[in-house]
Amino acid sequence: EVGQQTYTVSGVINGCNLEDDVTVNVFEQPDILFDAGEDLEICFGAQATVMASLDTDVEEFMWSGGIDDGLPFNVEIGLNTYTLSGTAFGCTYQDEVNVIGLEPIDTDFSAGPDQELCFGEDVVLIAVNSDGISFQWSEGIQDGDPFQQDEGVETYEVIANIDGCEFIDDVTVEVLPPLETPSVAFFGGELITNIADEYLWYFNGVLIPTLTEQTIIPIEDGTYQVQVVIDGCESSLSEPFTYTNILENDNKNEVKFFPNPASNILTVGNLQLTNYQIEIFTPDGRLLYSQFETKSELKIDVSSFESGILIAVIKDLEGSFLKVEQIIKL
Repeated sequence: EVGQQTYTVSGVINGCNLEDDVTVNVFEQPDILFDAGEDLEICFGAQATVMASLDTDVEEFMWSGGIDDGLPFNVEIGLNTYTLSGTAFGCTYQDEVNVIGLEPIDTDFSAGPDQELCFGEDVVLIAVNSDGISFQWSEGIQDGDPFQQDEGVETYEVIANIDGCEFIDDVTVEVLPPLETPSVAFFGGELITNIADEYLWYFNGVLIPTLTEQTIIPIEDGTYQVQVVIDGCESSLSEPFTYTNILENDNKNEVKFFPNPASNILTVGNLQLTNYQIEIFTPDGRLLYSQFETKSELKIDVSSFESGILIAVIKDLEGSFLKVEQIIKL
């Protein structure tokens, strides 16, 4: 108790009585501010932060449990008690704070499944919310409203308040790169386009449902375009390809390509034109060479072209095909 107390110790040594005493002065502990703070309830997955309120006379202090004053820390589910200890005026002070970690929220609320979309498709985010909880999406997105996303991967968060706890879920949306625009070439009496899963051919701007292959036989003179489908994604329409009977006209077939096969230089001779365009494609429609020319004989360096079958096309300035030739690149 507070005050001065004297304690005596007595004993006997060799028949002699001995005694000694000690005086203990107990001072009243100074009344200072030493507060661990209010008890806390922490939502599942959230972090807690404790802040001690201390008198300036407190010389040093520390928290139990390895936590630091003012720094967030993870909380286990249930009751967690942390003790604040410190010293002032040579006296030890202690206080406690209880931190309750709440159980996980039992709800089916979520941001919905991740999405993979074709380039140009609308993104529509719809939260799973059978409980009618109030929520909002990040970036100002409105639930159920379509919007556009550039190609690549983006993550969107949805935030809800459930029983006073903030609940966050996210959804990842991947927009695939746009498909390469297909091209159309004429070879062996047929129109051919790039390799794909599906083909949609148009004649004079109208879809022809019966034309669904990579190569088609032109039904009549006119403009042809194609749209391809790969992995469920549609390309844009190809550039218009104008087909006329001149493609079958043998009086233009005097143009010579030599040597054929060729490994380095391909010569195009006996051209009866003053202005023309020459193009070289792979069989899947990939353009390797394109040039407008006026010469009656032309030499093309094909040494860097890939080996195999190539298709050479000569067109007039209006885009009509005058000659199509299969070239073998060694």
